[in-house]
Amino acid sequence: MGCFGGALRVLLINQAFYPDTVATAQHTTDLAQFLASRGHAVSVLCSRRAYSQPDKIFSRTEDFDGIHIVRARGTGFGKGSFLFRVVDIFTLQVAFLFRLLTFSKQDVVIAFTSPPLVSFLAWLYCRLRGARLVSWLMDINPDAAIAVGYLSPMGLVSRILLRILKFTLAKSDSVVVLDRWMKERVIAKGVAAAKVVVVPPWDIQDPAAFDQPNIRGPLNPFRRENGLEGKFVVLYSGNLSIVHPLDTLLKAAVRLKDDASTEFLFIGGGLRTSDVDHTREKYRLKNLLQLPYQPRTRLPFSLSCADVHVIVLGEKVSGLVHTSKVYGTLMAGVPFIVVAPKESHLGDLVGVVPGGFQVEHGDVDGFLRSLASIRELSDDDRAVIRLEQRRYLLKNFALQELLTTFEEAAITRPLPSPDSDSIPGFQSSHQRSR
Repeated sequence: MGCFGGALRVLLINQAFYPDTVATAQHTTDLAQFLASRGHAVSVLCSRRAYSQPDKIFSRTEDFDGIHIVRARGTGFGKGSFLFRVVDIFTLQVAFLFRLLTFSKQDVVIAFTSPPLVSFLAWLYCRLRGARLVSWLMDINPDAAIAVGYLSPMGLVSRILLRILKFTLAKSDSVVVLDRWMKERVIAKGVAAAKVVVVPPWDIQDPAAFDQPNIRGPLNPFRRENGLEGKFVVLYSGNLSIVHPLDTLLKAAVRLKDDASTEFLFIGGGLRTSDVDHTREKYRLKNLLQLPYQPRTRLPFSLSCADVHVIVLGEKVSGLVHTSKVYGTLMAGVPFIVVAPKESHLGDLVGVVPGGFQVEHGDVDGFLRSLASIRELSDDDRAVIRLEQRRYLLKNFALQELLTTFEEAAITRPLPSPDSDSIPGFQSSHQRSR
């Protein structure tokens, strides 16, 4: 097998993979299926435990759609405490290490960011086997954990993790990041710009699923099932993690607690779920509804039930995490408010697609003004927004185009020379439009 052309042996390492349904599992599965369809021999190393349901166990090995899946099993204490999470991560890392030793030689290893330090394990394998290492950063940790106060910047753990991250990024042959802000963060760590490739995450929904009968308006079955008929629905859908502070959104809900026409709907799970619960109980809010993650088949209806979507990104984590839920918003074609720094991938989107509003954290008045502007949109205005958002999404975040870019820029392209400033020929549609 050739090093930079023809069929390659490719190993992907990520905590979650098919049949898991979290976003990283679906992106990993999409990439693996694409590479297999291109004639590459694809293997995957992942966890036996479902990401959000650690009690759910998958088989040790499986062959799926031309992909050989090998699964490792760590402990499954869950996310109930920081200590439990540390134990789960450590045991999965150990299990991954032993599983890696069983793999035959690969040409390319693609390592994700979950569990933490998996890129370091991948580097060890590549060092022993002579493979090419591609680090695909879905986030940058421990930097994000430090930015939100989860870890102390001067703590021993943080310093060790930062050193390991910098080392593995330097040793990676290619580093795939999700937006230009993340690219700047990686380059600031001393990584050569020539090695850093921007490949935005693609939407994981079928466009046809958003054109089903009665998916919009009062006949949407999700609206009827959850008592949302006649309501102006403000939706937050996705991960309620520590990097998505909800203070501005929740304060807006409190300010509108006497407005019986408005419903704030939260769908998802994570550490911030307790913030929603606390606010509802403290202020006895009747305009706030919280639901768990929805199955993928129901997402088109849950996303389309909203009159406005809210997407949140912490003010200190731009370039450290990439909130991909906005792509589901664009597929649904719904006006949206981003509570995020202007200098972020969300701020970039607000500047180029219609129906988007940006407010800074703490600006509750600005949030309510944006909400009022969206309320005033006519049906014709909403139809134009829906059409233009869908058009922009399919042009700039099309699955096949981004997968092809990933393969050509990070996997099969010859390694750039150390003094090269960029990878020739690579420029995403989003970058070109800017």
